[in-house]
Parts: sequence; structure tokens; C-alpha cells
Amino acid sequence: MLLHEGWNLVAWMGFDGVTAEHALAALGSDLSVALSWDRATGRFLQYSADPGTDAPSRLQRGHPLWVSVAAERDWPQAVPLEPEMVFHGDVSEARHADVRARVYHVVAHYAERLGTYRSATTFHFTANGTLFAEVTRLLGRVSPRGCRQHGEGVVFFDLSCGLDTFHWAYFQGLLIHMGTMKSQEPGGWVLAGWQWYEDLLYRDSLRAEFPTSYRSYEAAIEEHRERLSQEPPPVEQPLRQWVPQSVDLRMLGVDWLVRRAGTHSPYEYHQALVRGERWEDAFTDAFGLTLEAFYDQFEASVASIVGWPVTGSFLNRDGEELRAWRFEATAQPVAGAGDRENGDGIRGFSMYLHPGTYEFEIDVRCEGQTFPLGWYDGEGGLTTDRAQAGHVVVDGSDVSIDVKLSRLPSEVSPLCELAPRITIEGMVTDPDDQPVPDLYVRGFRFNYFTLSADERKKPAEDATVTGDDGRFTLSVLDEYTYWILVNSATCEGGRGKLLGAYDSVTGFTHGGTNRYGESTHVVVQGEDVTGIHVPLAAREYDIHLQDRQRCSSSGQPPGR
Repeated sequence: MLLHEGWNLVAWMGFDGVTAEHALAALGSDLSVALSWDRATGRFLQYSADPGTDAPSRLQRGHPLWVSVAAERDWPQAVPLEPEMVFHGDVSEARHADVRARVYHVVAHYAERLGTYRSATTFHFTANGTLFAEVTRLLGRVSPRGCRQHGEGVVFFDLSCGLDTFHWAYFQGLLIHMGTMKSQEPGGWVLAGWQWYEDLLYRDSLRAEFPTSYRSYEAAIEEHRERLSQEPPPVEQPLRQWVPQSVDLRMLGVDWLVRRAGTHSPYEYHQALVRGERWEDAFTDAFGLTLEAFYDQFEASVASIVGWPVTGSFLNRDGEELRAWRFEATAQPVAGAGDRENGDGIRGFSMYLHPGTYEFEIDVRCEGQTFPLGWYDGEGGLTTDRAQAGHVVVDGSDVSIDVKLSRLPSEVSPLCELAPRITIEGMVTDPDDQPVPDLYVRGFRFNYFTLSADERKKPAEDATVTGDDGRFTLSVLDEYTYWILVNSATCEGGRGKLLGAYDSVTGFTHGGTNRYGESTHVVVQGEDVTGIHVPLAAREYDIHLQDRQRCSSSGQPPGR
């Protein structure tokens, strides 16, 4: 409620019975006086923020007030009843006061933000972690690891963790209070990001009282952007998971949405889920655009932060792709805001570059040593004279270049002579035993004890994309042990999500490489390996179909 300088006739529309001390605290030193007409005595009574006086100490909902303020102020009225707090252990009176002030601030903040609070809730504060475990256990709660525990009508908090995370604990409890929902895949990242969003907003609210201790919301968002620019994630489909690993992506995704649909839109999304709406419909209703429209627009936004993908392939004199050597490319900015970046790989290179103009230096890595090949000349070849280097412009779209070598790396150094290669051949099928095209398949050396220090840094051996018949062929080094890993193929044949690996017993096993066992090992010992059959599980096959569909809808080829 906006109060103008001087006298204001208003009605108290907050919760009934709130203490004057709590309700008037938000006006701070700008409050001159607050009066209410008392029919019994026929006179005005002055409300006091001092609970030690005889003046009325509680406000009644709907009652009129005369409030005088020294300056224009916004008076939040979503102030709840005084929370009940219980302290366990040796907690000083000064600490009591600090805790009470923080609890009042947190509860009032979220009551004002979301129009709700945890009614009839008792807050238990313990002096240390030992008491925290004892109190939660005695009151029938399983003692958790950490500093907080929630339940119906109760919140436990360990004060030895510091009060800086109490608002997070309270908001977690509010989510329970506001209603539960079924797991919403993959839209759960919105709820996860919303928690971080509310965390930043609350910390921003403390700046008025502690200006040197808390950063503004905008400064925090800028830090998320900066971190994202330093650790570029895949630009393709960055938020199409239940909870993406990157907190920065979740936070920036929610920030993007609230700038479009308003600061309360994540709450509206949450409430739609509580009501049982499909998460896709809830998303459109709360944020005002379809999922696909959001993905397209947000991914373009992410690309502008982390840079645009730049890829390159290496060809021999006859235009055939070279896949036996590890090439390195270094992008040197000539103009613009770009930075020096490196990319390497056996099939070529990939990197993310910010808009600008670049020159590309090309090297090859053999037996742990780097040998220069020249500079990309801008016309598909190489030049050894940097003055003749071509310029590649990155201006907000994907860039792909082919580099035709005038001489092979083996002609540059004897160390680049090729070791004997062995072929691994196989086929990937769907749950109905039909071939699956456009999957990214790679052979990955994992026995680090047999590798040199340089090889351990880049243990991948070869990669390809399955054809229309679902078949793949990998060219690998002899006398090594491999995993055959299967990824969904992103647009233009890049590597998408890791789906799983070949398993000699079950045919296919899903999950990360730390979960693979002996049955997933493919040992290469002097002979080609054939007959590998990888039957995709239904869940992983569906993920691949979704990725292919997205490529088709964007007009880009999903594989080769």
C-alpha cells in the first residue's frame, strides 16, 4: 500500500491480530505516528511499535488507521501473525533477537511476495548440530544431514550453520505448504530455477539494511552470465532435462521467463501443476508462450552468452575426410569482442566463439608433440604465411569450415606415421528390432593404465553416425579395450545426450560411464570386431526420437 508524505487514512488489510511492532516495522524511521479511533473511549489511540507500552499492540483486519509518514513509502500489509519460536541449547539473548528479526523479515517477505505463509508453524532453533540431531529425533523426525528439516507445522534449523540460509529453508517449507504435485519431466528445471530466483530476490531485499553484505539481483544475474560464458554448455537443448546440472542455466532460464511474464509467473506455474495440469499446458498458461517457442528463443539467448558453435573438418587432397589424427585449431581474434579459443578432435574440431572476426591456426598432435600445419586460408586450404590467412566472421549463426590438407601429417613428421588400425562394426536397433539411423556412436578407450600421459587427456578414439540401416563402423587402435558409447545425434550429426553403452550380456546398458562393468568392455587384439548389436531401451529410444524431431522441425539434418 502506497503512503504519501504526511497523513494517510487507510485500512489494515493484513492478517488479523498482527503485532503493531511487526506491522509498523516496515515503515522504519519514516513513521511519525499511527492512530486508530477507539469507540469505547471516544478518542484516538496511538499504536506503538514498543511492546512495553500500554498503547494498543495489535492491528485488527478492516479497521481504519491514520498513519503519518515523513516521506512517501510503500507499506507491505501481507504481514502474518507472529511466528512461534523455540530455542534449544545455549543461545544468547542477543542471538535470540537476531533470529527473531530474521524470521519476521523472511516470513513477511514471502507473505508479501506470494500472498501466503506457513500458519500454525513452530520454528525450532538449535545451538549446534548435535542438538539439531537430538531435537529432530525426539520430535519424531529423521535426523537429516545438513542444517534444516521440514515437516507439517514445524521447521527445524541449526543455528551453527548461520542465518544466511534460513530463508531458503523457509521457502522449501512453503513449497510443501502450497501443495504437492507429480514429478513433471522435463519441466522440473523451472521449479528448481525458481528456488534460486527466490533466493536472489530475498538477498536483494536485505541490501537496504546490509548494503555492503548483499549484492543486487542484477549483479547476481550478471555473475551467472559470466560463469556461463566461461564454461560453455551445449547450446542445443540446454534445458530439456528434469534438472540440468548447470545452476547458471536454470537461473538464467527462469530469469528469461520472468522478464517476459512477470515476477510471479513461476508461482503461477507451480500452482497450475498443483491443480494437476499437464506441465506443458501449465508452462504455456503461466509464461505466455509454447515450449518450442521458448526453447528456440532461449537457446538463441544462451548462444549469445557462450558464443556460437564453430566446427571444422579435415580432408585429404582428394576431399576425403581424415579421421586418424588428432588435429588442433586455435581461433585468434582479429576484430570484435572475441577471445582466443582452442578446439581439437580426431574427426575435426569444435568450439564456441563470440561474435567477431578470427584467423585459425591449425596443428596436429602426434606422440605427445604438436606440429604446426599452417593457417586456414579462407578458401578451404592452408597457408604457411600468416599474412595470407583468411578471415572467418562469426556474426550470430553457426559456422562450419572444411580444411583440405596439401600434405598429410605423416608427411610433416615421422611421429605422425599411422599405427595399425582395427575395425569395430555393429548395428543399433530400436525396441522393435528395427535399425536406428542418426545415432552418434563412439569408441572410447578407458584403460588409462595402458595410456601415455598425453593420451589420458584425450582417450576418445573414433566416432561416427549410424546410417539408415542402423550400422556403424569405427576405426580404432589395436591392443586397447573400449567402451562403445551411444549418444543421440544433434542437428548436423553432432553428439547429443549420452544414452548408454553396448553390453555383451544385455546388449545395452544405460547411464554414465561410472556405471559400466566388465560386460561392457570390447577388447581389440589384432582382429576386426564384428557383430556388435546394440538394442536401445524404450526410454533412450524416445529421447533420440525427440532430438531427431527437433532437428527436422528446425530444417536441419539430424545426422550425416
